[in-house]
Amino acid sequence: MDKVVYISTLKELEIAKEYGVKEVILGTQELSRFGKLDAASLAQFIQKAIELKLSPIVEWDIISTETDFAHKVEIFKSYNLDKSIPIRVQDIGTLNYILENTSYSIELNLEGSNHNLTAVKAWERICGKRLKKVILSIELSKEKLKDFCLGLDTQVEILGLGRILLFYTPRNLLSSMLPEDDEKRIKQNYTKNFLEALGESEESPHKGFPLVENMHGTFMFHIKRLNLLKHFEEIKELGVSFVRLDFRFDDENIFRNILSSNYERYPYDSIKGFFNINKSDVLFKKLKNYRVQRKDHSYIGEVLEVAKDSYIAVKVKQSSLDINTNIVCITPEGKEKILTVKSVRDTSLNSTDSIVKGAIAILTYHKGITVKSQIYKK
Repeated sequence: MDKVVYISTLKELEIAKEYGVKEVILGTQELSRFGKLDAASLAQFIQKAIELKLSPIVEWDIISTETDFAHKVEIFKSYNLDKSIPIRVQDIGTLNYILENTSYSIELNLEGSNHNLTAVKAWERICGKRLKKVILSIELSKEKLKDFCLGLDTQVEILGLGRILLFYTPRNLLSSMLPEDDEKRIKQNYTKNFLEALGESEESPHKGFPLVENMHGTFMFHIKRLNLLKHFEEIKELGVSFVRLDFRFDDENIFRNILSSNYERYPYDSIKGFFNINKSDVLFKKLKNYRVQRKDHSYIGEVLEVAKDSYIAVKVKQSSLDINTNIVCITPEGKEKILTVKSVRDTSLNSTDSIVKGAIAILTYHKGITVKSQIYKK
């Protein structure tokens, strides 16, 4: 299994070579979300990488609007890249352009989508032999990663170290909060003004979310970094061909320490993400209001509608609802109302002694009983 790293300086190229990196990702300001190179620097870095016997990859991972895409295509053409250099794409429109108008090989970034093997195999068929690599989501557990690696004909890459992107918007959320003159200055020269901030939630105690704004929009990251450094041997055994290390927001010392296997020198709080198991759904039950969930013991039904001072409509879901029955009504807030059914009518407003399962019972109005209240026999 080989390591893949992003490169922002010529010194990083030399460090990458020194510690056995085989492939390097080069991103420009115009076409890469966090790229820092201009066209001239890109050509220089490609030449230097080839001299060092490193394989350069050019990243085109931005999401473009219809009006902007033609301009981005012209920028890409101006790079005049050698046909042997693979292009790493994420946007499907960009992928389509590369397939139909060029002969470049493709590295397809599927990190934000395609969480099933059938979808990824479909992209294999679409891209054909030009597909060199697929980059899979970090939301796949190691069991799923193994299944994907066995089921695909293409080499697989995953993120092994770096920031976890939570949210992206093409809008400028940070600069819009600045005074008008500063906002204008920032937008006129994003190459020198790379806005960063920390965000916090108004609905929870969580805070410290890194925020970044550049010419492509605003990005929010997880408080902690993804760190699978100690699992590289296990990842290799799963069939993963490449693990990506993302140092784009770090200094050169961290870059060198990690590539030299000095993993203890990684200074950030980190997590393993979903590598061991994806339990992102375990909290769903806790998000539900248990007070409105059905309990089978003595259960009758649920309040569908309440008309103040007029009636209560109950959907009878189990057993039946009979006149003179003592019932308990549990509201969504957990309040209990105990009462005796003195009057029962059907939906035609005819009085009756009993409403059977599946029908609707019309009861006399009682204060405090609301929609979604659950009805039980006492």
